[in-house]
Amino acid sequence: RIGDVEISTNEFAQQYQTQFENLRRRFGGRITQEQARALGFDQQVLSQLVGAAAIDNHTRRLQLGLSDDAVTEHLKRDPRFTTPDGKFSKGALDQFLRQNGLTERAFLNIVRKDEVRDQMTIALVESVNVPVAMLEVMHKFRDEKRKISFFTLDPAKVPAVGEPDDAKIAATYEA
Repeated sequence: RIGDVEISTNEFAQQYQTQFENLRRRFGGRITQEQARALGFDQQVLSQLVGAAAIDNHTRRLQLGLSDDAVTEHLKRDPRFTTPDGKFSKGALDQFLRQNGLTERAFLNIVRKDEVRDQMTIALVESVNVPVAMLEVMHKFRDEKRKISFFTLDPAKVPAVGEPDDAKIAATYEA
């Protein structure tokens, strides 16, 4: 629960499955559920849902929204639903809805929420000036490469050291 917005297990499962299928398509179907979980994919999906819920909560408090006309105009400009000559294709929209198991009403609600979130996010991000030094540190941290090497000694193959005498200890200390 983020403020007034609750993320249900069904919503998480549906979002996870949708994004997992998109991930599989990008990798040519060669990624498994276990590999996705090992990469933290489930946490990434949850993080996206939490972020979206936080923005939804804020936009609701500000009483922001989009009219039906604005949502319609947004869909008409979406390249997924246009013909090569740039005209809106209801057939392309219907095919997209079938492929994703969505009703038109459910999809319009998703588009409406996404567009309000995008506008809110853009307004927040564009009003913030991040110092160059901070950006450089963030990029350095994100792009930093590390190499870890290790080896294991077999205790049976390590020669016995023995007890040092006082003369050897003194010589080592002096050196």
